[in-house]
Amino acid sequence: MSAKELSRGSYGIYMCDLSKNGQNGGCLAGDEKVLLSGGYKSLSSPPSISGDRIVWAGLKEDTWGIYVYGPD
Repeated sequence: MSAKELSRGSYGIYMCDLSKNGQNGGCLAGDEKVLLSGGYKSLSSPPSISGDRIVWAGLKEDTWGIYVYGPD
């Protein structure tokens, strides 16, 4: 699962283990989060999850890009 958060002036994509809190729909405030990718000036929308991949669009160094995190 993923979440976007503003930290130190930039956005990042985080993952948390939903099986630990038993909740559907996202990470809770107290959940331990792992940073997957960071340093974005802006994110166009919340990340999308499809199977074992997370996809998002982000602005990094004045260039928009589409990014995918998942197994190769």
